[in-house]
Amino acid sequence: MDFSRLQKKLDEPPIAKLLQQIDPSGNQLMVVGGAVRDCLLGRDICDLDFATTILPRFVIDHVVKAGFGVDLKGIDHGTVVAHRNGNSFEITTLRRDIETDGRHAKVQFGKDWLEDAKRRDFTINALYYHPAVGLRDPLNNIADIQTRTLKFIGCPQTRLMEDGLRFFRFYRFWSQLDDPHIDENSKNAVEACAPSLALPTMERITNELLNLLKKQPPHTLMNSWRYSGIEQRMFAKSLHDLPTGLSSTPMRLGFLISEEPEYFANHLRLPGSFRRTVIDLGHTIRALRTENREDFVESLLRSCDDAIHWLQQDKHVLGPAQPLLEQLSDAKNIGAVQAREAGLVDGPQMGHWIREQRKKHLLDGYDKKRSAKA
Repeated sequence: MDFSRLQKKLDEPPIAKLLQQIDPSGNQLMVVGGAVRDCLLGRDICDLDFATTILPRFVIDHVVKAGFGVDLKGIDHGTVVAHRNGNSFEITTLRRDIETDGRHAKVQFGKDWLEDAKRRDFTINALYYHPAVGLRDPLNNIADIQTRTLKFIGCPQTRLMEDGLRFFRFYRFWSQLDDPHIDENSKNAVEACAPSLALPTMERITNELLNLLKKQPPHTLMNSWRYSGIEQRMFAKSLHDLPTGLSSTPMRLGFLISEEPEYFANHLRLPGSFRRTVIDLGHTIRALRTENREDFVESLLRSCDDAIHWLQQDKHVLGPAQPLLEQLSDAKNIGAVQAREAGLVDGPQMGHWIREQRKKHLLDGYDKKRSAKA
């Protein structure tokens, strides 16, 4: 097994100093979860999370001595966030759940790596690593990494009822794994438990959904997602079907929310500029689907630069309407100068004239290209 990617990350001076300060032997602190999984899958490593047998109050002392700042927002669950120069790492004391309502849990700290592994969500996330000792695999799950198997640890229903966020994480990992093998019992449990899960906050759901859409989700995933009925619980409405061949997250989300862009964007609580981009894409895609040429032109003219950028990346989806996108820059150059030359003065009438001339320019150019092809 090749751990060179992960080792390179751990050899970076600030992290190496942190490891040396807390536990050079690797008996009390190990990298856990996503970084180990992604390393074994040959993927880039983004986030480093650590598990430790050391109690949080002592972790804090070590982190400060290593020259890191600390964030204690997760301290009730044993998590200390060490941060320095814009980088942050979660260090969580081994624990087991004493009580949970599906969103919040009471935990008890411990020193048992096997017990800690048993409380994690998926088999591919219950792996630990430290340079001094190598891989620790308490549940013997390395085979699931090798076969890219997505499978809950223990009873899938129990895992889901412990934390409703795991429903969304299941689909996110399904989307991100290359050529995955989906455990049938896990999939059936996800679909069956959806109506009774305690849903996490919409901000956390949105984060998982955006991560799910970083790659083109397969039809089997979207069919399972829809079959679970989760969209009705989240929105009281259904998202639109997602076509294949889209290259970006904004375009995929734009298609999903295109039935009612503002409605879905408000529910998802999307951040400002990204919200504007996705709503603009949603309106443009809806006009394209309904073959309403004038609505499509108006949507293009209203769209922000980022929305136009993503449309240009996937302009094949525009079909016969591609020439409209190609004429857009020329249309937007029609402004006050041309209006004054036409005898108008500054004011609402000029604004109306400019909008109408831009629409006319797009439609005329489109019709001429269609006629030439015919």
